[in-house]
Amino acid sequence: MEYVSKPRTVVYNSFRVSNHWAVSKTVAYAYLRSLDLMVEIEKLEFRNSPIITAELSKFLALNSNFESVETLQKEVKSMNEGISKAVKEANSAVKSAGTVGNTVDKLQKEASALSKRVKTLEQK
Repeated sequence: MEYVSKPRTVVYNSFRVSNHWAVSKTVAYAYLRSLDLMVEIEKLEFRNSPIITAELSKFLALNSNFESVETLQKEVKSMNEGISKAVKEANSAVKSAGTVGNTVDKLQKEASALSKRVKTLEQK
C-alpha cells in the first residue's frame, strides 16, 4: 500500500492554495499514477510481488491470533515436562540396568564356583 500511495504522498509538498487549478491537476495525476501502480501490481497476480508479500507478512505478524501463541506455549511447556520426566525415567533405567548387570556378574561367579565344586565331587 505504501508503494501505491507514494505518488499521492509526493503531491502534498506541491500544494499552493493560491493556485487551485494546479492543485487539481497534481491530485488527478497522483490519482492516475496510483491506479497505474495498482495495475502493475495486479499484473504480478499478487503472489509474485515482493511488495505485497512483505506487507502481508508484516500484517500477519502484527495481527496474529494470540490464542494460537498461547496454545503453542502450553504445548511447549507440556513437552518440556514430558522431556524432563523421560530423562528421569531413563536415568532410573540406567541405574537399574547397572544393578542388574552387577547381579548377573555375581550369579555367574557363583555358578562358576558351583560348577567347579560339582566337578571336584564327580572326580572323587
